[in-house]
Amino acid sequence: MIRIDFANRRLTIVPLGSGRQKSIEVTYDDDQEDFLLENRKGIIQITGRTIRDENDELKSIFSLEDISSLDLSPLILTDVVYENARLKFLLPRQIEPELSEDKHYVCVQDATLGLDVFAGTISSLVDEVNEAIVMTWKAYALAADSELSPKAVALKYRLLETLEEVR
Repeated sequence: MIRIDFANRRLTIVPLGSGRQKSIEVTYDDDQEDFLLENRKGIIQITGRTIRDENDELKSIFSLEDISSLDLSPLILTDVVYENARLKFLLPRQIEPELSEDKHYVCVQDATLGLDVFAGTISSLVDEVNEAIVMTWKAYALAADSELSPKAVALKYRLLETLEEVR
């Protein structure tokens, strides 16, 4: 959040994941003003309908549904589905999203899974996590040991101890 115009009930924000770091304005309802005042220096999460440009950059937010603190609560992974692949964790796996150093992205890392992904929103992050896990599974868990470096073989066996393919 860059600016709050209380008189016109308008926020100026720079969306997480914005490649251009272009600000956009969002009009809010009266009942959200106290929250905005209390969190004027924090990172907030805005839910509503969006319009994106030809580069898939956020252009505007309308039909505002909610403004709240950014939810970085742990993600609990039990199943991973991406394209035609489905994997199941042998035990539920918890990963902790966090903001990148520049505070422009949310990201997660998990060395056991060979996971290091980032995205502009939590929902996009979940999609990226699913894609990364399936791609890592296909590249390492399904490969012959002879095709992999020693570190890649170690990753393969960590994946095999953590996940199973569901058919």
